[in-house]
Amino acid sequence: IQKTLNLSTLDSVKEHLGGLSLPTNSSNQEIGLIDVKKFDKILINKLIKDHSYWQTRGISPFTLEQFKGGIAENGRMKDRYVFPIFDEKGDVVGFTGRAINKNNIKWKHLGNKSNWLFPNFGFKEIQNKKTAILVESPGDALSLIELGIKNVIVLFGVSISPKIICYLLKSDVNNVKIILNNDYDNNFVGNKAAGEIKKELLSHFDNSQIEIVTPPENDLNDLLIKDKESFKNFCSENNLLN
Repeated sequence: IQKTLNLSTLDSVKEHLGGLSLPTNSSNQEIGLIDVKKFDKILINKLIKDHSYWQTRGISPFTLEQFKGGIAENGRMKDRYVFPIFDEKGDVVGFTGRAINKNNIKWKHLGNKSNWLFPNFGFKEIQNKKTAILVESPGDALSLIELGIKNVIVLFGVSISPKIICYLLKSDVNNVKIILNNDYDNNFVGNKAAGEIKKELLSHFDNSQIEIVTPPENDLNDLLIKDKESFKNFCSENNLLN
């Protein structure tokens, strides 16, 4: 609880739990929080505001500008389109980069992604709609946001972090839609993972509140690129536009 809610001391945990007594470990020492690394915001200004890669994938400059991303010319994210990851206070706690060169691994992360909630500018939509859409990568989120669908959270993979679960509970959502890759050509990795995430969420939500949605293409961005009208129909049929 202390780590998930970012509480500084065990006393603050007790206060959160209404004074409930807590067991202590044998050495009677407080459990320290995992330090969250912060990055200098000046790194964002060094990104080249060239959105052409994503524009060829159906994403408009208007959508991309909301993410404050760009291409890194050097460093560990060299030749990647990089998105900064902000925390609730607006500090930069990480970066995720999409390779624009096919010879590189598709996605690379800097920072502890288990502490990430991304993109955070859509959280008001989640709280208003009481519906959260869980997707695998930033590319999926970009595709939804291109249609004005902002109540989305990126998992950065095929598992769900305690931080995201805590956020869903705190936001009191009554519907969670899980949309991972349709890996029909890769041992159905994303399809199976969606089922595992649903099982995990069933510890906190009713079965009727959780829905797995499988895209007809590999992922949402592939569907957008192939046919924007079909993508809109897919979102409408699965109540993503509501």
